[in-house]
Amino acid sequence: MDIADLAGPALVAAVFGLGTWSLNRNVAALERDLGAARQAADKAQATADAARDDLAAYKLEVARGYAATGDLKDVEQRLMEHLGRIERGVQQLQQAVLQARTPGD
Repeated sequence: MDIADLAGPALVAAVFGLGTWSLNRNVAALERDLGAARQAADKAQATADAARDDLAAYKLEVARGYAATGDLKDVEQRLMEHLGRIERGVQQLQQAVLQARTPGD
C-alpha cells in the first residue's frame, strides 16, 4: 500500500469528522436557541395571563360601578319626586299665607 491508497480513506474520515463536528455544533446552537425561545414564550404567556387577570378585574370593577350608578339614578329619581312634593307644599303654604294677609277676599 502506498500513500495514495491511504489518502482517499483518510480524506473521507477527515470530511466525515468535520461534518460530524459541524452537525454537533449546529445541534447545540439550535438547543440553545430553542431554550431561549421557550423562555421567551413562557414570559409572553405570563404577560398574557397577567393581562387577562387585569382585564377581568377591570371588568368586575366596571360592573360594580355600573350597579352603583344604577342605584344612584334610582335614589336621584326618588329625591326629585320628594323635592317636587316639598316645592308644591311650599307653594301651597305661600298661597295660604298670602290669602291670610289679604283682608276681605
